[in-house]
Amino acid sequence: MIVTLAPPFDASERALVLALTSFVRARRGLDREAFLRALIEDMSGASFSWDRFSSFAQRHRVVPMVHEVLRAIPNAPVPDAVRGRFRDEARQQLLFAEGSFQRLRTVSAGLARAGIRHAAYKGPAFALQAYGGVGLRTFGDLDVLVPLRDLERVVAWAKHAGYTLPEWDDPTQRRWMLAHMHHVSAHHASPFADAHLELHWMTLPPMMRPGTPPVDAWLDGPLDEVDGVPVLPWPRAYASTVEHHAKHGWSRLLYLVDCAVRPTGDHAREPVLDDRLGMAVLEDAARLVNALVAGTLLEEAPALLVATWHAMDPYQFEVGEAYLDELDPPGAWARRRARFRSVGAVANRREAIYAFARQVFLEASVASGRVFGMRPNDASPLLKRLRQAFR
Repeated sequence: MIVTLAPPFDASERALVLALTSFVRARRGLDREAFLRALIEDMSGASFSWDRFSSFAQRHRVVPMVHEVLRAIPNAPVPDAVRGRFRDEARQQLLFAEGSFQRLRTVSAGLARAGIRHAAYKGPAFALQAYGGVGLRTFGDLDVLVPLRDLERVVAWAKHAGYTLPEWDDPTQRRWMLAHMHHVSAHHASPFADAHLELHWMTLPPMMRPGTPPVDAWLDGPLDEVDGVPVLPWPRAYASTVEHHAKHGWSRLLYLVDCAVRPTGDHAREPVLDDRLGMAVLEDAARLVNALVAGTLLEEAPALLVATWHAMDPYQFEVGEAYLDELDPPGAWARRRARFRSVGAVANRREAIYAFARQVFLEASVASGRVFGMRPNDASPLLKRLRQAFR
């Protein structure tokens, strides 16, 4: 049984969506006056809650964007304390983003000196590529695409640069990651700020579906640059971003803004994923993006997708706790979770639970036609093993 009835947006949540529409339209050079007027009207209503509006913006990681919109309407009925809160959080994010980008430049320069072809993925480089400003998009870590053929050299470079990779040093964990994962995490302790670097040899876990283009082939082709850091050309960067966000079930409104803030044009719809399903994901994303830009997202978003945006933790469906239980009232997921905990066949249980929870969610979503996402790859060794364990 799948719950498909989404809670309605209240005035505070509706105002956030209107603010994001206004932000996107301004970045695209489109008129947004009607949306600003509707936003002010919602903010002036008796049922509007600034606390709820703020928490919704924080949960969906769009505070810097909302701050930009509030700056554009100085006469809006925004309490000084709220303006100050958004301003301070936006400044804090800007400082973090600038520091992170400097670290990314250091990482990129180190890899270049080692003769390792690479490209920044998501994070501050994507913020510059899509938004034109490193502080407008929130992120937590740094992601770099590296060739699988050079992975041992990449790890050696990371260790020499002071990063630790505990999972890679464990032979069992390493075998599991290479078979089922798409990146290895590297950590760098610092007296100022610890760093988390993800080295990706694939943009998506291979368990999601077959036909994902190898990063090696992408890196062998032409690359663009943002402030000296190599990035994928925009059509490919856009397509890989769409697939990443679809993998996460579009669980944050930030993901839609990522794909809407820079016009894609026909060139970004090229079959860069080389399979029909990849193109279907791009087309589904384009429908959501167009709804956000046109201001019709509140009416056109599928119900289960809206329910994900309302969840207390947008990632609950990944770890299989309250949100999956809500989607599955008879408790089938709870039984699967209990059975999984008794299975010792997988080395990294936490990552396997995440993976299987994504599969359960996306399988149910695609089957119900309520959420845009990718069909699981039935040939996945991990999925086969889990299904056998759960029989």
